[in-house]
Amino acid sequence: MTTCHASDALSGGEAKLPRRDWIVLPLLALLTASVLAGSTEWLAQGLYKRSAGFIPACMGPVDSEERARAIPNTVCRNKSYESEWVEYRFNRCGHRAGEECGEKMPRTYRIVMVGSSVPMGALIPREQSFAALLPQKISRVTGRSVDLYNESMVTLTPHIIASHMDEVLAANPDLILLVVVPFDIERELQDVTPQNPNRK
Repeated sequence: MTTCHASDALSGGEAKLPRRDWIVLPLLALLTASVLAGSTEWLAQGLYKRSAGFIPACMGPVDSEERARAIPNTVCRNKSYESEWVEYRFNRCGHRAGEECGEKMPRTYRIVMVGSSVPMGALIPREQSFAALLPQKISRVTGRSVDLYNESMVTLTPHIIASHMDEVLAANPDLILLVVVPFDIERELQDVTPQNPNRK
């Protein structure tokens, strides 16, 4: 009685994959990976949704400097994959400031903050934003009444802010806080192109 061992067959070099398996097996692996990736994407899109665009219902047309402006006295909501729905309320000046624009209160130290989407508080409820929390902390430390008026808006890069400083000064600030994030610098560098060599 004889027995056949798989190890003997392999060592003897007798077991070889048929030529068609060298084509079928990689195709099967590719098909499996595609099905897994596609079903994962489909499931993720079903579970995690986002809105069509960045607060589109509140934004007016972009001007010649590619500066976005919010429509005064509007309320809208926005969502990204990683965030909850966030409400944006803009005052009569089109700022997400949490208060109406106008003269500062007597004996109040006013900070006017300018910048792009990060200081504006994009994808964050206003009460959790930098603009809402900073004046409370300063007031607690200094014992003074501090007001932070937020004029930040998406697309407001430093050169756009500099060319419209009269709008910032109109809020009668005691201090101007310019918040610059890496994206702002990247965009500034992209704007310095041969087509736009005289930009100031």
